[in-house]
Amino acid sequence: ESSGGSHSGSHSSAMRGAAAMRVLLLVAVTLAYDFNDPDAPHTSMAIRFDGEGRRADSRRAFEAAARFTPTTSTLVNLGVCYMRMASASAHRARKVELYGLSRDAMRRGGELVQDDEDQRLYGENWGHLMTNFEIEHVPFDQEEVLEADPQMCGAPPPAHDDSWLKRNDGSDRDGLLLHRVPVEPGIDLPRIHVNDLDQYQHFLERRDPFILLGAADWPIVEKAK
Repeated sequence: ESSGGSHSGSHSSAMRGAAAMRVLLLVAVTLAYDFNDPDAPHTSMAIRFDGEGRRADSRRAFEAAARFTPTTSTLVNLGVCYMRMASASAHRARKVELYGLSRDAMRRGGELVQDDEDQRLYGENWGHLMTNFEIEHVPFDQEEVLEADPQMCGAPPPAHDDSWLKRNDGSDRDGLLLHRVPVEPGIDLPRIHVNDLDQYQHFLERRDPFILLGAADWPIVEKAK
């Protein structure tokens, strides 16, 4: 019994050692990975980044795979990446832009079909994309003209149009209000301090609106001064 227990303990130690080696190997591969290396394993890294929640890095890796090795597989994978980002976006303009990128990537992938597997991969994912276009009312070929939404991003109307300054509807209290008439309050946006921004990947990727606090102390702002 004593011998068996010792053998079991040695086996467990060996398994832990092997697991630790695999972790170290993964870390080494990740650190050595270069988005601009034509021979790097871009697709496998993109999948790994996605599993780790690193959406921006995953997108860059899928883009690198399609750039250096343009095939039906790499382009459809990139299209699926764009499609998922579009589906998750709360910004209409961003959503339409990403769906357009997805359409273009998949369409090019369809032009490179070589065999039945390529055709299956392209056909299935193109069908999913068309379903999303229909559900989310995204224009397929015609560009959708979207005006800036002051409630979402605080952007004024185009600079060449000064009609918004000429108010005669009774709502002009300071001459600089963006809304021409009284409106309901906008949505309550989360407030994220610049020092905490790295903890929120979806805000870093601008997939959701938020209010940035503490930007006046940001190094880039200090340099601008």
